[in-house]
Amino acid sequence: MAKCGVTNIGGGGGIGSDEVSATKDEVLSGKTYVGADTGDELGTGTMANNGATENQRLNAGSSFLVKKGYHAQDFSVGASSLGIQTPGNADTSSILSGRSAWVNGNKITGNISYLEGQTINPTASQQTVISSGKYMTGNVIVKGVYNLLASNIKKGVSVGGVVGTFEGYVPTANDLYNRGYNRCIQSGGGSVSFDSGQITLDDRFSSKTWIRSNAPINLTGFNSLRIQFWGAIPDVFPAYFCVVTAPGTYTTDNAIASTTSNVTGLNTFTIDVSAINANRYITFSHFRMLTYVYRIWLE
Repeated sequence: MAKCGVTNIGGGGGIGSDEVSATKDEVLSGKTYVGADTGDELGTGTMANNGATENQRLNAGSSFLVKKGYHAQDFSVGASSLGIQTPGNADTSSILSGRSAWVNGNKITGNISYLEGQTINPTASQQTVISSGKYMTGNVIVKGVYNLLASNIKKGVSVGGVVGTFEGYVPTANDLYNRGYNRCIQSGGGSVSFDSGQITLDDRFSSKTWIRSNAPINLTGFNSLRIQFWGAIPDVFPAYFCVVTAPGTYTTDNAIASTTSNVTGLNTFTIDVSAINANRYITFSHFRMLTYVYRIWLE
């Protein structure tokens, strides 16, 4: 076959396919050629023409595909600066202590301190939880005030925003004594004082002290006789609460019904009088003890 620098298309002499190496994927799409894969005939190239590609700037995590084929000019692919990739307005005072972040190309470490949750017990004075500029890791719980009721507060006095309505202890028909109201109780002997809101019996350093009704009390129709008092016992002697027939009796020796106990703190003694359908005296006594009697009543 003749090899004169032209193809042998049409039967003439020239260069044949066995003397060239180009194939269709190495020739621009749409362009004709005689190559190693055309069998001495004209072929059409398939190589993609990507034209001109602009320079590329990539952020972290992104990518750019450089396509296979022809590119009309050189271009670059580079990473964007950290300043461009990390825009923001945070500073150390807006990031938690021990935590770090990139902001406008700079790595900064926060300084916001932590404050744990807490429980606040109300007091007479204002309390402040210093939380300004801190991150709360739990709730601040302010406890409620138990029994903060208008009926428990002196009339006209405001406590925690609740205005009181209480005008004092109001005695009932069954009260023999109630916080200053005295229907029939008198001293029987020893150190007894009738104070505002209580009867004080103090025989810590003296002989037996006691109080009694000034006349027999009709117990008919009642189930119980009760006394409420606060007591402090520095010794081992008990307190006695009795129903007796004679006004001079103050222990359980000659009592029709009684109760006795070594007690401290706030207490209520109860005597069952359901079987006593008569008029009887009542007494309350002790030895080497301090008590404040608040109420004596029938139920």
